[in-house]
Amino acid sequence: MSFIVDAPADGWVWVDRAWWPAWHVTVDGVGQTSMTALGGQLLRVGPGRREIRMTLMPWDAALGLVAGLGAVVIALVALIVIRRHRRRPTAEA
Repeated sequence: MSFIVDAPADGWVWVDRAWWPAWHVTVDGVGQTSMTALGGQLLRVGPGRREIRMTLMPWDAALGLVAGLGAVVIALVALIVIRRHRRRPTAEA
């Protein structure tokens, strides 16, 4: 999301988007920390015309995807090992 604000003085901008640590916020290209307020995000801005950009970088979702893919690989390897073990002929006495 990107938008422009014309601020008459130092102040705050409230954005109606739920706060989450994965949000990356910039004001005029400079990274800024947003705060949670009234179910949205609160951003500090200086006077003048300001460009605000907000992007969601869900690193926790990517980590979950990698963990899930790792679990699938482990399960496939275990399945292959079990099938090979069952196919071996047993020595009869």
